[in-house]
Amino acid sequence: MLAGRKTIIAFAGMMLAIAGVASLPAQITNEQPVLASGPTPTVKYRQGLHEYNQQDYPAAVDSLTWVINSNCEPALQNEARYWRGMSYFALRNFVAAVVDYDNLLRDAQDPQKIATLQRFRKYASHSTEFVHALFARGEFDLARSICRENVRTSGSKPNVAAESQYLIAESYAIQNRQEEALREFLRVDVLYESEPWQAASLFRAAECYEQLHRPAPAKATYARVVREYSRSEHATAASTQLAKLTRQHGTPHRDSTSGSFTSSLSSFKSFKGAVAALVSNRRSFEKTESNAQRQ
Repeated sequence: MLAGRKTIIAFAGMMLAIAGVASLPAQITNEQPVLASGPTPTVKYRQGLHEYNQQDYPAAVDSLTWVINSNCEPALQNEARYWRGMSYFALRNFVAAVVDYDNLLRDAQDPQKIATLQRFRKYASHSTEFVHALFARGEFDLARSICRENVRTSGSKPNVAAESQYLIAESYAIQNRQEEALREFLRVDVLYESEPWQAASLFRAAECYEQLHRPAPAKATYARVVREYSRSEHATAASTQLAKLTRQHGTPHRDSTSGSFTSSLSSFKSFKGAVAALVSNRRSFEKTESNAQRQ
């Protein structure tokens, strides 16, 4: 399934954060540590930091995990956990990163390190990967809460908001709450200008209609995907389903039975477009007036 099933960052600054953590050097020399037989925790820690600096993050995770599981001093274990969390973050294993960050934040005292941990934790815990992990654990309310915050803080980035809204809908669909899922999928199309997510959401809305035994709106919605998003990865599947439903239930037509919610959303979309046009005209008028006054 496209879009919502693929990994996309929920926060706008996440890519910068990942780039930052990839270039953040651990405080060691660049020399390759030489392990004696039976490495000590300190030597293994230095090896893990060297691997981190070389951007060999899987190896860094292994070495630093060895240190964490050893009987070394708590201070060294915490340092190893810090850099393992950063390695997980660089690998986009945000769930594991959050676990390490939370363990460190319980006892952290350095204000600068606390701020860094909180910043990276926020990025990680608002990621698509983290939301899907919550889905897998059945923590749908928490997942929806994170997605709603992503929508609220997305600013001028419609793809971020659209993906988060899509995930809200998907969470209801996974719970087999099809009416609620349907409403949330339709909101993506109406509220956001993001063609990949609009196509994905309309396709999923059509599937919801099918599961609700409403073939007329299902056909109409599949037809919209084919007509309006012909280049999307959902167009072929939508065309197949449309043909299947047409054989079973006849020629699709514009739906008049899909309920007041769809009608209300369509009206809102028209209203939003009208408001945008009015604002644009108002600004053009004010600019013309300002130029006339200067002349």
